[in-house]
Amino acid sequence: MTIFIFSCNNIKQIDKEKQDGKSIDEIAKQIYKKDYKIIYNPGKLYALVTQRELNSTKLIPDLKFFVYSIKKQNIIFSDTLYSGKVIWLSPETIKAFEYNNKAKLSLKRYYIYDVKHEKYITDF
Repeated sequence: MTIFIFSCNNIKQIDKEKQDGKSIDEIAKQIYKKDYKIIYNPGKLYALVTQRELNSTKLIPDLKFFVYSIKKQNIIFSDTLYSGKVIWLSPETIKAFEYNNKAKLSLKRYYIYDVKHEKYITDF
């Protein structure tokens, strides 16, 4: 089984076999190399792994992230948010925001994703 992670117009391919037996930290290092954060949901069943792409021309740097299922031991969702942010909304949902990259921050779009059922709840 192959998992594709889409980020900034290039595709990183991570084989399921390469994830087996590795810790979430090892997988994060394999994908992002450095400067990443791991944020567990309240029940520690899922991990949200984020990395900011520093860029001096943006008020809010772009954000790459993936959600890792501890139980399934694989990446179940990934995205890149341009001038964005992602948070745990509940133990099983994340909320992702993208902002217009202007002097005045205004919300461009957001979505809520159910990590347990692996589907979008809303997308605005």
